[in-house]
Amino acid sequence: DVVLYGAALSDGKNVHGLETADEQVSTFEKISMDDQVAILKDVIDHYSTIAHLNQEIVARYARGDLDGVAALQEEYVATDNQRLIRTFKRHVVDDHSLRIVNRILPRIEEQNAFIAIDAELLPGDRGVLHLLQQRGYRISPVHGAAGPSSGFSE
Repeated sequence: DVVLYGAALSDGKNVHGLETADEQVSTFEKISMDDQVAILKDVIDHYSTIAHLNQEIVARYARGDLDGVAALQEEYVATDNQRLIRTFKRHVVDDHSLRIVNRILPRIEEQNAFIAIDAELLPGDRGVLHLLQQRGYRISPVHGAAGPSSGFSE
């Protein structure tokens, strides 16, 4: 994020945030404190596995394998508590993806927009790409020096 932000600024491009720090924090405020503690404990207990998983997600994204990214997201969950998994996905992934899409739409209409978001929000039925397709946008891969990305058009 920092590299892309710096490059955009040095090129004199307009930069817009898609969400505020308060909005990012508020995502977790929707999850009970007990559930937040349980999620944090699971992350700490499985830190090395999660670190490896994140590296593999980056590798699959760099290959343009969004289905592989989605599969990894489903493959590893630190807990077997299905209620906690649903709560986390609903608030941290699904709600986040929807907010991002609603913020992307005006930027797409400006034409010639470069939009950077977390690759984990892209795939799946509730992912950013599918949500944009539901709104009538055609999604196609764009390969460049930095690896694959997605292009949007109506």
